Amino acid sequence: MFSSLAPGKILVDYGPISMVIEAYRNGQPLDRAAEAGGQAAVRQLQELTRYLYVAKRLARQVEPREAYPAVLNMMIEATRATGEPDVTPMAAVAGSIADAVLATLVEHGATKAIVNNGGDIAIRVESSEPGPVRVGIITDLAAGVVTHSLDITQASQIGGIATSGLGGRSFTKGIASSVVALAETAARADACATMLANAVNADHPAIARTRAELIDPLTDIRGQLVTVEVGELDNETVSRAMQAGQRKFFQYQGRGLLLGVIMAVRGRVWMHPRDLAGRIVC
Repeated sequence: MFSSLAPGKILVDYGPISMVIEAYRNGQPLDRAAEAGGQAAVRQLQELTRYLYVAKRLARQVEPREAYPAVLNMMIEATRATGEPDVTPMAAVAGSIADAVLATLVEHGATKAIVNNGGDIAIRVESSEPGPVRVGIITDLAAGVVTHSLDITQASQIGGIATSGLGGRSFTKGIASSVVALAETAARADACATMLANAVNADHPAIARTRAELIDPLTDIRGQLVTVEVGELDNETVSRAMQAGQRKFFQYQGRGLLLGVIMAVRGRVWMHPRDLAGRIVC
């Protein structure tokens, strides 16, 4: 279940969770904190499993309750904040579990903590740490190659990074090669990345879609169309899709949900805010 990768760094492989946890204090590894984080990840998943019937309902139909596990309430709050009518709390599951594990690491004294839950990342780095946290960015999920890096410091206020799009672990309704959402929490980044990737969309004969349940009978978005294939697209279609995603991002940013975004469609990359490019190194 737990494998040591390096001092202060473990891999948690449990059911659907494949998570890398790192914990340090003033540059020194914290093995016990990392192990406590792994135990928290397993516990959170076990608690959530009993409430999957709630997590798969539309977020607008459920509200946080004291009786629910803390991670489920985090999922509900993050997805309801998007205001989207067709999202379920499951859109924030990976980020919410990452946030819960991060909180455990901090409780055990970590001043630098990274929880990478399959690409949905929760980060905490305090000013006492000797350097930033460097995160690899993939702008084409199907290719799976890290093309950029982003340095996270305490001053950046970024606590969560999540990526969605074609070729990712989850369904998408759009045509984004990748959408990387930057937020104060991983739960919020996770929910917004999913919705932004859906928004990066346009109609074109080369785009094939089908109902989600025909691919996965256990999906939480039964009856909704998801993208299964994208052929050759003209520049105008790519531009329309990118512009639709940009509009959605500015809506979220205006409501305080996001700190930044990196959006890619067919080799075209757009970042906001503009100074984000100064923190990206190709």
